[in-house]
Amino acid sequence: MNPSPLPALLSDDVSSFCIDEDTAIVVLSTVTMSSDPAVESDAIAVSASPTRDMTRLQHYFLRVRQNPGFLPPAYLVPPDGALRAAYAEDAQEHAASTPGPFRSHVHPPPEVRSLSERRADFTPAQLEAAEVVRTRLGEKGILPLFDDWALYRYCVARKFDVEKTVQMACKSAEWLTSYGPAARRCRLCETDPASHLLTFVGWDNKHRPVMYSSFKYGRDRSNAETATEHSVEALQHAVSLMPVGVEQLIIVTDFVGFSYITDGNPKVSSSFIGILQDHFPERLAAQILIDPPTMFWVLWKVLQPFIDVRTKEKVLFVYTEKQPNMRDVFADMFPPALAEYLMATFRANKAR
Repeated sequence: MNPSPLPALLSDDVSSFCIDEDTAIVVLSTVTMSSDPAVESDAIAVSASPTRDMTRLQHYFLRVRQNPGFLPPAYLVPPDGALRAAYAEDAQEHAASTPGPFRSHVHPPPEVRSLSERRADFTPAQLEAAEVVRTRLGEKGILPLFDDWALYRYCVARKFDVEKTVQMACKSAEWLTSYGPAARRCRLCETDPASHLLTFVGWDNKHRPVMYSSFKYGRDRSNAETATEHSVEALQHAVSLMPVGVEQLIIVTDFVGFSYITDGNPKVSSSFIGILQDHFPERLAAQILIDPPTMFWVLWKVLQPFIDVRTKEKVLFVYTEKQPNMRDVFADMFPPALAEYLMATFRANKAR
């Protein structure tokens, strides 16, 4: 075992913290934050122990074995009653060392918006176009692949142009049946959890799932096929964590560890962009990129032809030392616990 102490930036007492890099078994708990004025003193951080496992929280993280660089948020409490009770034992155990109230109420309501409320967003002409699309998809035998929510997302993505919407849906139907995204699992991460890092970390202020990705903690970063497999699994998982009426997600990308040599393969990024635009239409609310380095802009320029206008408008560059500032953006978009967690994680990655 190779214990890895939590950086002093996050914890005043790290004596019990370690990650078993051989098994990548981690557990959620809380630790005292540092006195660094840039970090809230009562923020929730994370520690890990090789003596416990993640089976209680597999609902959120898919696998018991996690990437050893990922520090799961302590504020996530399983929704299941039995799991909640079991996890409460961990919360009580760490209560004495927790500087503030244990933040367990971070879950969104089961329904945020009804389908009838969604329909009210559209004009009569748009609703009529959607019904034509529905009929056309039924004639092609692929309508069962698209519920009403999906039907409207595809229509919005193609501005309610019937022909373009039907064409897009047909392309997705072929992908859904041939690629099988619902059952797709990242084969590399099944055997080596350190292969990729794109994982769920909570919900934003609008109850949208938030996914966190890091260049630093992914061994497989230049293979487009395996990276796409992991991304599809992660996107499917994020969708499964959406309450009724929530249709979009947020991705936060930490550029600590980015290398143009390792991460500059445009096929990896263009493949992900293509999957997102073609088969997860209107699912992306925002792609937040933290401190992209100078060399990233070379890749960004190469990717421009692959990114449509709507997707490009959702990309947000934030910085730690200039505007728009990470702290301000996170405070506006995320609940305090999630904002604090993301900022603490970013600083920990830089300190490691």
